Amino acid sequence: MSTLLTLTPEEIIEKSSEPGGAVPNHIILFFLFSYAGTELISPHIATGWSNEKLMQWFANHTNEIERLELISGALQKYQNTIRQKNQTQYDPVYPLIASFLKKSYEYLQ
Repeated sequence: MSTLLTLTPEEIIEKSSEPGGAVPNHIILFFLFSYAGTELISPHIATGWSNEKLMQWFANHTNEIERLELISGALQKYQNTIRQKNQTQYDPVYPLIASFLKKSYEYLQ
């Protein structure tokens, strides 16, 4: 995990190109949110949860698909925000998150 801290989002995706590696997919995805601007907010913030609430939720939801669904909900909320504002450009990290999320779902099925 420490090696990911110094990488760009593109490099993180490249190093994690095969979902199911040493770092769980949901952790990589949550980490990618840290590169986003203010409108593309982390999934737990999008739901109005504190860090403590998120940790409790993780403890009770150990299934990777459930964790990916939380992330998917944050992306859907972001997409709706962009549409409501009639914007045409997404945050540069959005397509990276969306693509890795899709690969993560495919890997688990």
